[in-house]
Order: sequence, then structure tokens, then C-alpha cells
Amino acid sequence: MNNIIKKVLCVVTSNNVKGASSQPTGFWFSELTHALEQFENAGLQYELASVNGGEPPIDPMSLDLNDPVNTHYWNNTKFREALKNTTSIKAIKSSNYDAVFYAGGLGAMWDFTDNEKIQSVNREIYETGGVVSAVCHGPAALINVKLKDASYLVSGKNVAAFTNEEEAEVQATDIVPFLLETALINHGALYNRAANWSKNVVVDGRLVTGQNPGSAGGVGEEVSKILLNK
Repeated sequence: MNNIIKKVLCVVTSNNVKGASSQPTGFWFSELTHALEQFENAGLQYELASVNGGEPPIDPMSLDLNDPVNTHYWNNTKFREALKNTTSIKAIKSSNYDAVFYAGGLGAMWDFTDNEKIQSVNREIYETGGVVSAVCHGPAALINVKLKDASYLVSGKNVAAFTNEEEAEVQATDIVPFLLETALINHGALYNRAANWSKNVVVDGRLVTGQNPGSAGGVGEEVSKILLNK
């Protein structure tokens, strides 16, 4: 086992509005915190980044302080300071990281998918042997990523992400700019669907994805296993 401490880049959205609906959104707090708990338990380092840098918006519906993991990070001064001062994705040098993780939240549907820097970070980390991971709406960051051979990163790979049925259940089908499940399938992903709100974590080599908020800790755990065994 390699004793060098591995580092994970954790990326969240900077978008705070659900498109034309004007409803507030952002990143889903527990999707970040439950993954971070696993990274820290495994002895990994992490850095927080967002699309625009600075303090990213937290979806107000996600700030559940009855969740002990959420409460732990909310009360952690070091974490809160890091969250107020996230690195802009534009400033990221992918070679500094062994893995990248994308937390979800509906905001990601507007600023992850077509961001060219996100695409290049994913490609560079993956093609240099690193791990690419995402949960819930976070896989919006994976849809348009092309590798050096011009194939889509997700093509032919098993993935999980927020399902069309879950989108309908939260009444967001007509709000989001596209349906995540459909977009992944259209780019060749082998989509793995579980029952709504069931924990569902899918590992395909160095690509790790989860279906919904309850899958975030599992994604963090699987990413940690891969990194600790490299």
C-alpha cells in the first residue's frame, strides 16, 4: 500500500436558482458532508472547489442539522472557513489530485455539464489513473466529458445518478434543463437504477457514482477504498 496521503478535489455548484423558476437551490449539504466523513475516516485530504469560487450556495432544503454528520461539519470552524473560500474550478491544477468528487444538488444541472474546465479536470484525472466520482445530480459533470480518443467518459460504463422517476417525485421534471438519467444513457452510459431513494452506489473501475443523497457516504467509501489500495 502506498503511504503517500491521497488528495480528493470536492466540487460543488455555484448556481443558486432553479432556472427560470426563480426557486432557490445550490448544492445538497449532506451529499458533501457524508462523502467528506468517509474521506477523512480513510485519512485522505480534501480541497473544496466550486464553479465560481468563493462561498457556494447551500440548498436551503438540505441543511438538516438533525443529521449528526451535517451538524459535525456545520460546527467545524475549519470546514466552514474552507466552504466560504472555495477554489474556483478555473484555478484547479488536476495533477494535484488523486480523485475528484462532485456533490449534487439541483444547482449542478445548470453549471456543471458544459463547463470546459470541469471536463478537462475529469479527463486529466481519469487518464492519469485517478478516480472520478459523483453523486445524485453531481454526474451532470460527467455527461459531456470526452477522453483523448474522443469517446465519452461514461460510454460503456456502469453509472448511477438521480433517476427520472426521482426527478418526477420532487416535481422538478419541468424545471431542470434536461433529465440526467436520459442524458447519461444518450452518451452511452450503462445506467443502473434502484428503487427511488434507495442507496445505490456503482463502481466501474475508477468511475464511482451514486443515485441520490443517501448514496453519498457510499460513494465516499468506495473512492477511499480505491485510493487506499492504489
